[in-house]
Order: sequence, then structure tokens, then C-alpha cells
Amino acid sequence: MTQLISPSHSLNTKVGQLTFLIFVLGFQLQGMAQTITVNAFTPVICAGSINNLSIPITKTGTFTGNAFRAELSQPAPTLGFTPPTITGNNSNVPGSNGFVNLVIPAATSFGQYQIRVVHVGSGTISNIVNFTITPPYTVDLVNNSALCATDTIRFGLNMGPAPYYTSLSLGSSTRRWKRNGTIIAGQTATTLTLLPNQYRAGDIISAEVRTNSGCFGGPAAAFVVTRSDTLNGIKLDSLANRRVCPGQVVNLNWSVFKAGPTGNYIVQLSDTLGRFNQPTDFALVTGLNTAYTIPAGILQKPTYRYAIRIIVNTLTNPLFCDKSNMIPILVGSATASASFQASLDSVCSGTPITYTGNSLGFIAPQYIWTVNGVQQATTPNLTLNLPNNRDTVRLVVSGATTCGNRTVVVPFQLTRVLPIPTRPTLFGDTVCGQGAVTLRATPPPTGEAIRWYNNNNFLVGTGNSFRTNTLTASTTFTAKAFNGICEGPTSTITAVVIPIPQKPSIAGFALPDTTVCAGEQIQLESAVGATRYLWSTGATTPAITVSQPGKYTLNIYNGNCISPTSDTIRVTYRHPLVAPQISQSNPVCGSGITTLSINNPDPALTYFWYDATGTTLVGSGTGLALNLIQTVTYSVVASLGRCTSTPTSIDAIVTPLPAKPTITTSSTQLCPGTTATLTASPGYANYVWTDGVVGQTREVSSAGAYALRVTDGICQSPVSDSITISGSGLQAVDLGPNLSTTLQSAPTTLTASPAGGVWQGMGVLSGTNVFDPTIAGIGKHTLTYTISSGACSGVKTIEVEVTEGPVVINNFFSPNGDGQNDTWEYNKLMYQYSGIKVLILNRYGVKLYESLDSKTAWDGIVGGSKVLSGTYIYLITFPDGRLFRGTFEVVY
Repeated sequence: MTQLISPSHSLNTKVGQLTFLIFVLGFQLQGMAQTITVNAFTPVICAGSINNLSIPITKTGTFTGNAFRAELSQPAPTLGFTPPTITGNNSNVPGSNGFVNLVIPAATSFGQYQIRVVHVGSGTISNIVNFTITPPYTVDLVNNSALCATDTIRFGLNMGPAPYYTSLSLGSSTRRWKRNGTIIAGQTATTLTLLPNQYRAGDIISAEVRTNSGCFGGPAAAFVVTRSDTLNGIKLDSLANRRVCPGQVVNLNWSVFKAGPTGNYIVQLSDTLGRFNQPTDFALVTGLNTAYTIPAGILQKPTYRYAIRIIVNTLTNPLFCDKSNMIPILVGSATASASFQASLDSVCSGTPITYTGNSLGFIAPQYIWTVNGVQQATTPNLTLNLPNNRDTVRLVVSGATTCGNRTVVVPFQLTRVLPIPTRPTLFGDTVCGQGAVTLRATPPPTGEAIRWYNNNNFLVGTGNSFRTNTLTASTTFTAKAFNGICEGPTSTITAVVIPIPQKPSIAGFALPDTTVCAGEQIQLESAVGATRYLWSTGATTPAITVSQPGKYTLNIYNGNCISPTSDTIRVTYRHPLVAPQISQSNPVCGSGITTLSINNPDPALTYFWYDATGTTLVGSGTGLALNLIQTVTYSVVASLGRCTSTPTSIDAIVTPLPAKPTITTSSTQLCPGTTATLTASPGYANYVWTDGVVGQTREVSSAGAYALRVTDGICQSPVSDSITISGSGLQAVDLGPNLSTTLQSAPTTLTASPAGGVWQGMGVLSGTNVFDPTIAGIGKHTLTYTISSGACSGVKTIEVEVTEGPVVINNFFSPNGDGQNDTWEYNKLMYQYSGIKVLILNRYGVKLYESLDSKTAWDGIVGGSKVLSGTYIYLITFPDGRLFRGTFEVVY
């Protein structure tokens, strides 16, 4: 990025540095309030296997984010975390207490280490905890003495390395001894004793130890048993099948064909089973071709099988490890004997059994084998495949002996024949990533048990179920049913370790975070394929359609193994944008420049203008300047990011100019007191005359030229042609102000200027300019004055008001017929009015007289007779509601 430097750059730099220091200080202060404590825990970490640690922590203070990771230091003596030997994946610890996971691979070397926990966001570091990765045990097989090949074998166990096991007692461990990979039953001591008949040449003896803490040691380096009958080249000539009698001398011939120790030679006679661990007899012989006499008192049965060998007895061979080969002899007696021995006392069905016949004291014996009474063979040995336990095997041996012919019948012998167990049906669980897997077999019949073997055919467990060690990959195991002697056919099963899918990523529009506009839908989809999908919405499809705000995550499956949760996708909902309101700045009449503008624009929004099709962008901003010659339609949308409002359309209007108006007049010449009516052509909204008068029609009283413009509400027309109104020489009439008089006043002379005109109206005496109020009567009267001059005549009016004057009502009268005050009169007051109601009452309120004729007087007669002298009441009601009330006297 290019940096622009201004004169204030130095100041800005200092301000920026100060801001940074404040930020750092604030960060440090925040960090001071944060602590992470790794709580005490005692894991058993065994080297050579994958170890999953859950490290307990307690956190205090406010942390931004809940992600923590564990780190393993360099091994001692280096230690230190720069860089860490192993950094674990981030663990989520939302509360004040939780666990942080750390996987220690199997390849991690043993030694002293340290562990710490780091907050991913702030870098806050916990206390440091020391711990040990324990190495696997090393188990050494140590014989406690020099061994001859046919001697008793003793083994011991030494453990190491130091310093890890110096304080570990073998007594706190579990030991297992194996011969050719098979556990030797009953042997769990720290030493192992094997007799000569318990091993064969080439046997592999091994041992393994598992401590109570769970760490596994061994197997030890194997010890291979070796045997040799000619250790130092001493060879005894064969005396195979040599038959001798007790006390008979046996001439021994041997040779030394390989240099070896010298000294005395001892002839060793075995026991009756050919074993030399407890020999029957020792005899010291010297030289070669020395005779050896069979002891006379050793026989207890008719015939015995013995063995003879030569031992060199020297100081350099104190254990008698230099031995010759062993040769068998038959020592008989006068009574011959016979026997046979089965190769197996118990046999699995379908397995051949070999019966070996033995005869002592016979010379060239003859053998006859029978099974269930049926002869089978005449050989010294018989091999049979017995179908069941009830078969009877007999042997008859006959022939010459040193004491004559003999026949010996060997009693019958039963061999236990066991059925072959059935092949088990196996079932197995699966594990995700790594872990132990439980394998199960259908329960076998009573008397049988299930044996489990690994892919190296080592026995690893027994029982109807077997739980493997921690597996990191799918591993094959086998199982067989076992009845104590026989194993059935093999069933194979794979302990399946399903890889845990990697944390999935989500593909979609404008991720990681996006905005959903009102009415819009977006599609989120898994970026990788899987056997099954699980969205935070509960959907199980590879993709989901989103139209609502929220946080969205995804897990994928490999089989039943679920992946870590994907990063969170945050979808924000944006409410509908309000469609903008548009106005045109000014009307365009004919052609011209105008601007379309947004009413009350929002500074956070962007506005885009389009042509009438709504597809071609013609501008942006809050206004669009135009030079128009005709009306054109435009639309505008409000935009915020990807979200837009509904479009608003407006016509940029070009209004045609109104046509020039025409004027008509009621008269082209004005007479005094008259006007001319000017009328413009109709159909326009506004009419403005050149002298400022507004209206389609106007009255003019002055001569002159008149013209106007019209508008259609927007545009103004050209000025109309003018029309001229001419005047005359007639002078204007002046009648002066309006007049008033009373009914009792004298007639009034009317004046006018100019004189010479004619007066007309109520009360004007014909042909004169005199007004008589008594003729006109009470009220307002309009009088007209007319004067003529050529074609013009001047006419003007004046108003004369006649009032009633003072009110006079008689307060007495004498109806005596003398001609003086014979009637009660009131007409002087009211004779001009019509509709007056007159009511006369006596003093008791009795009506005596009523009249609606204001011009009639009362003569005092009621019912044909004159009323008596006295006081009477009058009530006079005028049409306008006025009421006159009073009394008068009747006097005679």
C-alpha cells in the first residue's frame, strides 16, 4: 500500500503510536485479569502407544473466545516450549472449568516433559506441569547357571531401564511365560523351570510383564532351546534293539572323532522310560571298547526299555555337559512283556492316533492289532482315525525270547475322542479414529470356550467377547472354539477403525459470512463429499437453502463417525429496502434541462438509475440530470451491498407549450359607468392578463389594449393578440352621497352632475328632481339618474332612506260625538306599515278590540255600546317583533 505523507504526517504518526500504546496497555491490563490454571492430574503415559490426555483447567477473567490449546515441551534436559514438541488441536472451554485435549503419538520418546495450556485469542499462558512418559519395559531372560541341553532350564526376569523402574517391584506386576508364543499355563512366577520332557530342540521361550499401572513390557528377547547328542564328538556305537538279560555284559564301543576334554568316562543307564534326569545306574569305565554289565536287580517287570549314554567326567566339565549320543536297549527277563502307547490320550475328532507297540524279551516279535475284534495291522505301530470313544484297541505280541516262545496280549485301551467345536459366528463394533474395539462371538455350547488370536496368531484373549488394545487402523482378528483339547475351525473378523472425517468447509455465496436480502435465498453446501450430512438446522442433505438469519454449521459422517464441526457461517437478514420516492426538479416546457432527484435520500444507500427497460444503467447517485426534448420514463433502485429495493418508475415529463389564446369582448367601446367583458378562449388551467389580472373573464372599465397568457398548469403559452377597448367623451355621473329623511319631512330636491338627466324611482315626482317621502313611504328607496350623450348613456343610482320619525300615540280620547277627539288614533305612527296587530284591553285584561289594519281608528264602541270612562290598555305588535304597550284614558 502506498503511504501518502502530508504536513500533518508526523503528528498523525505520534497520535497513531500513542493510540497503539494505549491499545497495548489496555490489552495488557485485560490480560492481567485473565488466568489459566492446569489442575492436578496424574496421567499414566506409556511410551509406544497413542495417549489421549484430557487436561483439567480452571480459567478466571474475561476471555474473547473459548478456544484453548495444550502444548508439550521439549524432553529433558532441554525442556522449553520454543517450539513445542506437540501442539494439540484447539479445545472449546465455554465455562470456568473444562478440559483441553492433547494427543501424544506412539512415536513420542520417553522422558521428562512439561505441559502448559495457552488461550488461542489472547495468548494467555497457564502454569507449567511436569510429568513423565514412561518407556516400555525391557525384560531380560537370565539363566541362573550354565545349562546343558538336556538339563532343567531356569529363567529369571530383570527389568529396566533405569531410572524409571528402579523402584518398581516385580511383585506388583503380572507375568506371563510363553513357549512358541503360547502361554504356559500355571507359570506366573519370576522364574521358570522346564524339565527336559517339557521342551524340544528349537523351542522359543519368552516372557512379558504388565504392571498394575497399565504399561506393558516385553516380550523379552526369546531364548531358543538347543539340544545336541554329540557335544564334543563322542559317539556311541548303535545298539538299537539290543536285547539283553539282567546281569548280561554289554560290550560298549565308542569313538572320539572330535577333540575335546579328556578324563574318565561314565556309562549312564536311564530309567525305564529312557529319561536321564534320574538315571538308574552310573558305572565308571576307562578306555575304549569297555564292557558294561546290566545290573541284575533293576528289573521289576518282564521287559523294560532303557537307554545308555557316555559322559565325560573331567574338571573342565563339572556339569557333565559333554555327552554322547543315547542308544536304546531292551532289558528282558525270562518272561517276555508287551505294551503299547497311544500318541495322544485325548484326540480331536478326525485327528489320527498312532499306537506304538513295545515288546521286551522277544526276539523278532510278531504284532497283531485289532480294533473292536477286527484285525487291522501286523506292524509294530498302528495309526487309526477313531470315530468315537468306544473303540477297543488290542495288541497281541508273540515270538521267541531268551527263554522260549511267548505270546503276550496287551489289555484294551480307550482313547477319548472329542468332537471338533463348531465355527463361531463373530460380531464386531467399530471405533472412530482410534480406540479399543469390542469383538463378540455367539456363545458356544457348554464345555467350549472362545479363543481370540491376533494377526500374528498369538492368543490375545478368551471368552465370548474380547476388547482389543487401542487401534489406530482396522485390524484382523480370528477366533476358534476350544473344548479343552480341540480347537474348531477359524472365524475371521476385522476390528474396524473408521477414519474420522476432517472438519468440513462450507461453500456458498460470499462466505464466510453473508447477508440474505429480503425475499432472497442462498444455498450453503458441503465442500466435500460424505456418506451422511448433518446441518445445525437438522437437515441431512449435502446442501441447504437459507432464507433466514442465523448461525449455520455442518458435520459430515464417514459411516457412523462424525467429523469436527465446521466453522460457523453467520447469515444476516436484511429487511426490505424502502422503494425510493422520486421527484422532478422542474417542469420542462417544450424542451430543456431538468433533474430527477431522490426525496430524502439515505446516505447509507446507493441509488442506481435505469432506462425505461429497467436493464440499462444510465447513472447513479441521488440525482439524474437530463436535457429533454420529449417525455422519457426512468426507474431507480436503492442498493445496500447486494440488496436492492423494488424499482420506482417516473416519467421525466416534457409538456408541450399551450396554444396562443384568443380574446372576445362584449363591447369595443366604453360608455361612462359601463364596462366591457373580455373572455379568453377556454380549456386552460390558468389565465394571467398582462396587467396582472387573473381569470379567463374580466370586466374592464377603462379604454386600452388588453392581452394575456394562459397555462396548462405547468407551461405558459405565448402572449395572445391584444384587443383594444375605446372610450367616449361622456362625463361620469356624480350623485353625491346617499340621503335619509323622515316621513314627516318636506320633499327633497335631488342634485346630479352633470345636470340635465332624468330621475326615476319611488317618491320622485314625475318630470322633476323632487323626492317626496310621504309618497315613497318608510324604507330604503333606490333612485336612478340617467343622462345620454350620443351612443352612450350615463346611469347611476342613489339610495334614499325614509324613517318613521318620532312615535306619537294619543293618551286619551272622548267618544262623545262632539267632533273633537272622538276616536283613538294611532295612524300617524303606523299607517305606513302593514301587518300591524292592535289589541285593546280593559284594566282587567279583557280584550275589547283587535285590528290588523293600521289605518283604522277605534271609536270606543264594543258590542254596539260605548265603553265607560276609565283607563284602558293598548298592545301594538309590529311585524318585526317590536311591541308598544301603554294606557290611555276614555273621557266623556
